[in-house]
Amino acid sequence: MIHKNIEKIKHMLIHNRFWKKYIEKSILRYYSRHDGSQYAEELEYIKHRGIEVFNYEFADKYTRVKNNIFLDEENGHRYVVNEKGHRLYFAKGMSEERINEYYNGICMEQDPQSPHRYIDESIEEGMYDTILDLGGAEGNFTLSVIDQIKEAYIFECDKEWVEAMNLTFAPWKDKVHIVEKYVSDQTRDGLIKLDDCEWIINKKIDIIKMDIEGEELPALKGAAEILTKNPKCILLVCLYHNADDYENISQYLKAYNKELRKGSLVFIYDAKIAPPYFRYGLMKAYRES
Repeated sequence: MIHKNIEKIKHMLIHNRFWKKYIEKSILRYYSRHDGSQYAEELEYIKHRGIEVFNYEFADKYTRVKNNIFLDEENGHRYVVNEKGHRLYFAKGMSEERINEYYNGICMEQDPQSPHRYIDESIEEGMYDTILDLGGAEGNFTLSVIDQIKEAYIFECDKEWVEAMNLTFAPWKDKVHIVEKYVSDQTRDGLIKLDDCEWIINKKIDIIKMDIEGEELPALKGAAEILTKNPKCILLVCLYHNADDYENISQYLKAYNKELRKGSLVFIYDAKIAPPYFRYGLMKAYRES
């Protein structure tokens, strides 16, 4: 089961300069003895600027951005206004400093050059019936396509994020539904598999996005019927939570065409991180029309 305090763990690790320095030294030491030509750009960045999740120049600009953060006095939540003019609310206890840092992180990971980017040009141009957002967190993915969809189901269990998303999606409450369940390959004790979601099983599912802390493969296995009924469904699947995600998910989706986002990342939140350190960020998988 996903650890409910994963965000706190991530925040602790990413800001532990000793942990980051240890990973940095480990990577440089490893690739001083092994072929690192595949990661030449990333290694050059690490040598001169230190280790980050995204070791590319595009990421640097987000460390300097100061976002306009507003307070909604009716509910006490802070929010930002995204590039499409929609409000994105944050958990009530988050300070302006933390929100600025968090939102910059969202923008960084969805930069056009990011290996974690969900939306490409073909998705930007499409119109969709129903999408499933697995691991909704603050709801940024669904909000980014809100004008292109008829309906969305967001799976998220964090109570603070659910409260914030209810505010974010209030203008679209008739078409955005929040499901407080963890998605996996079985249904029990707070877990649910997509094929057991009778409220979506017969819907036309056009996109399934998965960013669920290493449960992506079990979630795929639990969606076999949905994927059979929706052969044109686009899958956006994160690959970096576990070291073997790329191999295992690629094998499971062997009948699909697969596109990997360009580049790699270093998942420095993984306390068990080991060589080769660099991992693919995201796979777009789809079948021929």
